Amino acid sequence: MPAAEKKEAKSKRKQLPEVVALDMAGSGLKMVHARYGKDGFSVMKIGELSAPPPPAEGEEVARLILPKEWTTYYAALLTTGSDAVIRYVTLPGHHPETDNLAAQVREHMGIEDGYRVGYVHIKHPNVKTETRLLAAALKEEEAQQMMDRFASGQPAPCSLEISSLAALNAFSEFGPLKNHPDDAVGFIDAGAQTTLMAFFNRGALSIVRKFNMGGDYLVEHIQKEMGVDSEVARNIVCDGSFDISRSVSAVLGPFLRQLSISKDFIERRENCQLAAIYLSGGMSLCGDWSRDIAQAAGVTVQLWNPLEDVTLEEGAVPEELVGQEPRFAAALGAAWGVFQQS
Repeated sequence: MPAAEKKEAKSKRKQLPEVVALDMAGSGLKMVHARYGKDGFSVMKIGELSAPPPPAEGEEVARLILPKEWTTYYAALLTTGSDAVIRYVTLPGHHPETDNLAAQVREHMGIEDGYRVGYVHIKHPNVKTETRLLAAALKEEEAQQMMDRFASGQPAPCSLEISSLAALNAFSEFGPLKNHPDDAVGFIDAGAQTTLMAFFNRGALSIVRKFNMGGDYLVEHIQKEMGVDSEVARNIVCDGSFDISRSVSAVLGPFLRQLSISKDFIERRENCQLAAIYLSGGMSLCGDWSRDIAQAAGVTVQLWNPLEDVTLEEGAVPEELVGQEPRFAAALGAAWGVFQQS
């Protein structure tokens, strides 16, 4: 991420020729096949498959076999991380990279054993006397389940990330931050089960919050309210054929209140004005979602196409996925992240 300094690896990675990023969620398996060649980073193709069912209690995780045209040597894996903890950590003083810092981060987050913890340093132009970090903790059980799906054969996992943080990485690299060098902007990635809200000021990450709320909660509400099954409810959310504004407001009300509070906080703390909010993820395609965010924040809200400023190879976006690009922000961010660290 620009404005974030990746934790230094103990040894440099070999540059991988290409990678397939796999974003596994209840709504489907979203895939981005990308490579980094002599002309830089490019997306070869995007695609979607049905999501594999979760294992029943006591069952082994079934290996995921990709279609031949999607099989490559390496895969960047993404998981929803419903039980993950994501925090913007502020520590007094300057803290260099040490094992003691890792212990401090874990203690600050209140994380015990059974979680994988990672973090990146955040560079902020106005901060000199404290250390700011973006930290995340993922349940070891969830991480292991993802890895077990690729325990043998190809592709071999080369990274594992939380989907919403990968989307944030994509926005940091390919998003419109360059159009707001002196402004504050917001970014909201809303998937099936979780929503990530972030604010940047002058290109630097200033606030990050995760909410266990997403499209599945809205679908469930519409099922109960209208007496329909999940497939019909999901179609109602996506096609806009019914007025679901009351359902959206009922489900998303608590999140919208927190959005308003966070906007006021960053504007007062950093003496700035929020210029716009950009949306990605499956929920971003729901018109009522963007309308309610605009009303709550009082700013322009725009749907962000993560592939807009990325080099796309011929035929990269199949016809059936045109207009669905915001759903692939996380997979794009994970693919870029592999080459970013190489």
